[in-house]
This record gives sequence, structure tokens and C-alpha cells, in this order.
Amino acid sequence: MASTNPAPNGYYNRPSDDLWWAIFTRDNPRIDYRQNQVRVSQMLPNDSGDVRRNTKGKLVAIPGMGREGEEWLTWNRPYMEELFKDKEVWIPPNNQHTLSELIDTFNQIWKFQLSARDFYDQNIEITTLPATFQVVMRPTCLCFQGTLTLHVGNPKVHIGEVIINRDLAGLQYPTDQRVKAQGPLMVFERNFTFAGQTLKEKFGYDDLISADQLDILNDLFEQQWTMSNATTDWNLQGATVVYNGPTIDSPSPCNTDYENVLLIQLDDVLCGNVAGHLNLHYNVIKAPK
Repeated sequence: MASTNPAPNGYYNRPSDDLWWAIFTRDNPRIDYRQNQVRVSQMLPNDSGDVRRNTKGKLVAIPGMGREGEEWLTWNRPYMEELFKDKEVWIPPNNQHTLSELIDTFNQIWKFQLSARDFYDQNIEITTLPATFQVVMRPTCLCFQGTLTLHVGNPKVHIGEVIINRDLAGLQYPTDQRVKAQGPLMVFERNFTFAGQTLKEKFGYDDLISADQLDILNDLFEQQWTMSNATTDWNLQGATVVYNGPTIDSPSPCNTDYENVLLIQLDDVLCGNVAGHLNLHYNVIKAPK
């Protein structure tokens, strides 16, 4: 987990163009021109063999804006289906008639800022629930690619010279890998306030997850986790509490709409299908006096 303070409100909470420009300027601090003076005119798969950067694009100066020339760059654009691997993204129904309206709710829940410039919008008709829709990212989207699957309804339980670095770091997966599911996004959208007092009292810093804590978590999740000394899926053996406190002080990006977050770091070896840590967001409801 990258250490930041205060915690960013989500991993990708900027419009895609601004998110890409932030990557570009971060990796090229010597540039002295503005975002509106250049544009990315072409994007292709990166065939250099660099597995950490899947995209190459041509940065060109916009005529009449005081710059000239062009430069090829490489960076990473995460696949939506890999960001939410083994994770169903549910959107509450609210009389939506377009994919854009579904994405507006997705952005609010998952702290993205996707717009119709990033994906192919279309009219939709929701006649029965649950309903499933595919949101296909446009090839011109600078930050993401692939297909985002949205389920509408209720889930089964209560998404040049001054360029000194041409190989941009790009957007990375929250766990910096793509083989296992992304732990930080596994329950990112869930509201655990109904169990907030229990989470606050029963999970202490540096706790090694116990059988009692496993029972508490399995009461909260649809997916039942286990504890085994062998590598297996959904395994909390060896998992530890790395933080339990205010979201504004979290060492990892979280949803700061909530007051608190519990971070449980999974064992890299023993948990076979999920990597990183779990984010459990919650508020503590104070009893009336």
C-alpha cells in the first residue's frame, strides 16, 4: 500500500484526461507547457515487450498554441475486467435510461470520474431486475480499456527535449499485479456501518486474524472465507489488521465519505485468489443519550 496522508478519495478520482496529464507531468517534471497545448493523437498496443506498459501513443503539439513537434510515449491503461476481477459491480436501480446514468452512480460509489468520452454510451431499457449491462471503453480513452460489467439491482447481500521519461508509469492496479483479484476493490463499495461498533472494538492494529474474527467477517460477507495453512482461495490464514481508524488518516486510498476504515492485509501466499488488502468502510452510530 502506498502511504499517503490525507488519503485520496479513491484510486482514480479524476476525469480521464486530467488523470493522464497528472501521470505525464509527474513523470516529466521539466515540461513547461500546458495541457491545452498538446494532445494524444494516436494510441496503439505497446509491442515492446514491456508488461508494465500496455499502451503507446503519440503526443503532438496543437497548431497555433505555441508548441511544435511530436513524441511517442508508453504507459499503462488498466483493463476494467481486470480491475474488477472476481468482483461483481452492482448499481442500485434509479430509473436509469442510458449507460451514462448508470456510470454516474458507479462514479459516486467507486470514486471514478468516467464520462461519455471514455465509453460508448447507449440507451438502455430495464424491464426486470436484476439486469446486466456491458460498458465498453472507447479506444480513445487515455486511462482505461476493456469492458466494465454493471449489474443493476440489489446484490445477493445487503467499481521532446523537456520530456525526460517517455515510458510513463501509467495507472497501476491497486495491488500492482493482475493475476489475482484486487483485494482493495473487493468490498470497497460496501457500507459496514451496521457492524461499525463491532469492527471498531474487535479488530485491533497488528491483529493476526483469529477464528473469532473470521466468524465476524463471514457474517458480513456473502462469500465465506476460510482459514487454512495450505494455499487456497478466500483464505484469511496469516491475514493481519494493518489499520483501523479514521479514513482521513488511512495509509491506503479509501472512501472518505465514511468516517472509518478497517484494512486487512491478506497473506501473499496462503490466499490463492485475492491479493492485497480488504477495505471495510464504516461509521459508528452513537447511542442516543
